[in-house]
Amino acid sequence: MDLTLAWDGIIGRPTSSPAQIDAAVTASHNHVNKTQLDALGEDEGQNLTYRGQRPTIAWSSTNW
Repeated sequence: MDLTLAWDGIIGRPTSSPAQIDAAVTASHNHVNKTQLDALGEDEGQNLTYRGQRPTIAWSSTNW
C-alpha cells in the first residue's frame, strides 16, 4: 500500500520548504577547513598524522 501526502497537508510540518531541507542535507557535512581536515590521517600504528607525518609540538624541542 502506497501513501502519498501533499506537503501542505502535513500538520506540524517543518517551516522550511522541501528544497531548503534538501539543501541543508547536502551541505550538512561541509567544512570551511576541509583542506586541513583532508590532510589528517593515521600511520600503521594508528598514530595521528598530518600530511603523512606525525605532528610535533614546541614542547618537544629544547628551544622553548
